[in-house]
Amino acid sequence: MEVKSNLEKVISGGQTGADQAALEAAEKVGLKTGGVAPQNFITSQGRQPDLGSRFGLKDTVPVNNSSYGLIQAYITRSMLNVDHSDATIAIRTKRSKGTDQTIRYCHTGKWGHRGPGIKNYKPCLVISNLQIPFDSNHSSVKAIITFIREHKVTILNIAGHRNDQSSGLSQFQDLVKELLIVSFQQLT
Repeated sequence: MEVKSNLEKVISGGQTGADQAALEAAEKVGLKTGGVAPQNFITSQGRQPDLGSRFGLKDTVPVNNSSYGLIQAYITRSMLNVDHSDATIAIRTKRSKGTDQTIRYCHTGKWGHRGPGIKNYKPCLVISNLQIPFDSNHSSVKAIITFIREHKVTILNIAGHRNDQSSGLSQFQDLVKELLIVSFQQLT
């Protein structure tokens, strides 16, 4: 007999790409959503305050409007989402500085290369196989289901890079959403 999971809520930072795909997938299968977004719900497509009302995202504390302030808002957002979850799934099909740092934060409990860390701070699964079709036998679906069950995840953070039209990843968000819907349906 297949054991269902404890998964109740999916959180993310609300960026276009993996973050928004996760929230949409969770919403579709009836899971709670939330997370922390950068101040004023900034995404690569501009401000999207509807992310707060639709998915229960909160924005970070105010920062100055300099590029440094915006970078700090993204870092704070990523760290808080890891901190407020039981585990993180990072979906990346290309190098992504932000996603790579989020994975490192899960593994060490620190952002960047300074200071002492906490070995294996939070469980983290990295998914890079987005080859369709997604079904219950797909390697990424199996990995996600196993990861969530093994770590008894109640609140799951999803991180990953954003949509990128210039590098042929315009379908990335749709693929991630489909992968997560299939995975979440197996768990609920």
